[in-house]
Amino acid sequence: MTTKYSTIQKEVEQKILEQYSSLEEFARKQKLDYSEINAMFHNGGIKDADVSTVIEVCSAVGIDVNELAKRIK
Repeated sequence: MTTKYSTIQKEVEQKILEQYSSLEEFARKQKLDYSEINAMFHNGGIKDADVSTVIEVCSAVGIDVNELAKRIK
């Protein structure tokens, strides 16, 4: 079942992969913990991710986190 969260999660992951060859490369270049990034997109999902991680990820790829928040409401 597609939810608001899964749609947003796919969009954020796609944006990352447009700019980086993998999530691992993204995490390394942005100096983020790969296990957190991996969990954000494969395990618990973006809705379970730490807010500061979501903000860092969005900022790194040019996504307005406030716009994402509006879409969740």
